[in-house]
Amino acid sequence: MRDITRRDALLAGGLGVGTLVAGCLEEEGDEENRGTDETTVGDIEHLQLGTGGQAAWTRDDETKGIAYQFQSQSAYDAAERELLEWSDVETGEFVDETNFSEELLVLVGVIGSNGCYNQATVENLSIEDGEVVGEARATREDEDAEACNDIITYPHALVRADIDGGIPEGGEITVTGPGDDQETIELVPFEMEETTVKETAVLQLGGTGSQPRWYEFETDQTGVVYQLDDLPAEHDADVIPDDEEVEEFLAEHEREDTLLLLVGSVGPRTNYNQLSFENISLEDEVVTGDVRVKAEGDVGGDAITYPWALLAVKFEGAVPGEAAFEITDGWGETSRVSTEDGRSVDPESLAGYIEPDGDPDVVPETLECEDEEFERHPQGTDEDKIVFGDRESDGEPTWSMRVEETSYELGETVAITLTNVSERELVTGNSSKHNIQLYTEEGWQDVRGYETDSPVEYTDEGILHPAGDGFEWTVELSEEGIISENENVDRLSVCPDLQPGRYRFVFWDPALAVAFDVEE
Repeated sequence: MRDITRRDALLAGGLGVGTLVAGCLEEEGDEENRGTDETTVGDIEHLQLGTGGQAAWTRDDETKGIAYQFQSQSAYDAAERELLEWSDVETGEFVDETNFSEELLVLVGVIGSNGCYNQATVENLSIEDGEVVGEARATREDEDAEACNDIITYPHALVRADIDGGIPEGGEITVTGPGDDQETIELVPFEMEETTVKETAVLQLGGTGSQPRWYEFETDQTGVVYQLDDLPAEHDADVIPDDEEVEEFLAEHEREDTLLLLVGSVGPRTNYNQLSFENISLEDEVVTGDVRVKAEGDVGGDAITYPWALLAVKFEGAVPGEAAFEITDGWGETSRVSTEDGRSVDPESLAGYIEPDGDPDVVPETLECEDEEFERHPQGTDEDKIVFGDRESDGEPTWSMRVEETSYELGETVAITLTNVSERELVTGNSSKHNIQLYTEEGWQDVRGYETDSPVEYTDEGILHPAGDGFEWTVELSEEGIISENENVDRLSVCPDLQPGRYRFVFWDPALAVAFDVEE
């Protein structure tokens, strides 16, 4: 019997086997960091894409496999259309979670000797002389399977690896094929074709008198821009009329090579109901341009108006995923507005930490103050309501708190952030409603307090935070600095003096906390 060639396998229709494992996500621990002292490889994850007998490279009997490196989200998006059109596996979440400044993302395609070899696996990944080196082979999802179709398979996988020390560019992958035939192939950084703006089209939607959500929160913001297929949850949907003109515009421009945007601004009178668009171009994979509110005629009513327009930008090449415009409102004020503004934030992407690892090195017995008139600040929320780091509601992320570092020295400044990571506006109390506590043998105790005849008081107010917004506190680890971020600064004091140990910052509503260690 003659050997089966790849073209024979393709014509035999051997694509079904192996797609059963498509979408399987695997993770390998880093038994040991692999690489030089400067650059090392950590955890490796695989997203199996199925067996791609329709991929173009499989038609060349001389090609033993492929390996492409992606250096940005847009590079992968362009490659997906070109290299993975045959795969029905959803890769969006896997790629969206990739931090391209700290993680290597690679697409590999290899050859399997029969229908049971339905996965692509990368092994022994390391960095040598500034380049990626590794091995790839087809593997079996079920090692015990015996009934295997006599067909050649072409399993593909997306592989993501943590890199410590800078992302290398390119390298070599040794591919093992049927019969343990080995060949070293080049790991190629995927290069997108140059993208240019081909043409634009605008549909004026007119002005509305209803104040939109974006204007409620950002009084210094001059406008807003949304991707039409990714409107935020709090978008005022009625600004797009359900009429024939809109339907015709969308029917003409809803295409794979076109980015559709909804743009809005504000003007002082009812005739300020139009938007002009100029200098639409592409800069660093971001659509840019100038938008200006303009009046229709010379006469208008004395009422603030919010003009809207649909903008279609057609491209030659990969369609970018972001737009940022200089928007000038009807008063002549200008600000930069992006599709990324007000978007929900992935808690995993936030800088900083939640708490130190392990138990504290120092735990004092208790906090005692020699001043008999001193009353320690009470905790503003029940202990069982406090969550460290991230809070959810009905399974959806709402708030995240982070501290810049997990260890400080007395006198240094601690930076703490609270971020709305949902897709809607959320409400908190004011930023003064927090505790700063030291962990003692009696539990968490606030280091601050007040004289018994001069208790602290807090205003009862609600503060709205759009998606991505929140509070930031900067607290110097001194007796004066620890009370500075509070509206009761004139009544508060610290007693006894600050000392080494594990500290906790607690915000009351939402009840969130972070912790950090303090040394002399």
